[in-house]
Amino acid sequence: MAQTLKEMTQSRKLNIGTVVVEFDTPGIGQILKAANVEFVLIDMEYSGFSYHSLKRLLRYLQAAELLSIVRVPTSRADHISRALDIGADGIMASPATAEDAHRIIDCMKYAPEGHRSLAVGVGNDRYTPGAVVQKMSDANRRIPFFALIESAEAIANIDAIAAVEGVDCLWPGPNDLAYSLGVPGDFTHVKYKRAEQAVVAAGLRHGKSLARIAADVRAGSALYQQGYDMLVYSGDVWLFQKAMRTGIAGIRARCRAPRRRAA
Repeated sequence: MAQTLKEMTQSRKLNIGTVVVEFDTPGIGQILKAANVEFVLIDMEYSGFSYHSLKRLLRYLQAAELLSIVRVPTSRADHISRALDIGADGIMASPATAEDAHRIIDCMKYAPEGHRSLAVGVGNDRYTPGAVVQKMSDANRRIPFFALIESAEAIANIDAIAAVEGVDCLWPGPNDLAYSLGVPGDFTHVKYKRAEQAVVAAGLRHGKSLARIAADVRAGSALYQQGYDMLVYSGDVWLFQKAMRTGIAGIRARCRAPRRRAA
């Protein structure tokens, strides 16, 4: 039986996904499934995806039996509940404090664990009928929260955030985190390195899954050795660009020699 996203965060085994930030095309789910991707992070903050786009993209991934994490544009209740109601398997949002984490979880959970509004028989449960109370309980148990740590304030509160029940995974956001720390783009700076080490230490101390985007194979291997168990291998834009650049450069390099003349 296939793992749920929640089970992935609890297993501590290596699970590998990727980011979709551009290509909400009908074949994307099947393409990624054929590449052995296990889950997909859909970015709604930087992609420009609307909720209509998201609804379409979730159906493509579900058809391919791929799990989805939706990075909601903000931590507002309506942004979170709408993503869940149309079928997101997990939510990524950015708490800066433990109180923020509690508020996000409250938006994700049905009563009595939270205050998520109730919709059944729509995208959140694949349009299937069933007992309402059981659906509420199943959703509360099944849907994980990925806490995106991307500010100096979140680092100052990282131990308290990691201790919150319902935070399933800690996920450093390198670009925004470095920016917030005053060292934009400098991932070798001592401030950034200490901050990311604090996230890893908090995750390990509180038994939380750790996730991170890996730009390449070497980075992925190094992150796994540090304790990360959910790795996101790059994303659609960057993989496509890299493959195109490599291929075009290779063809040009081989075509510098004079053409062979036919005999």
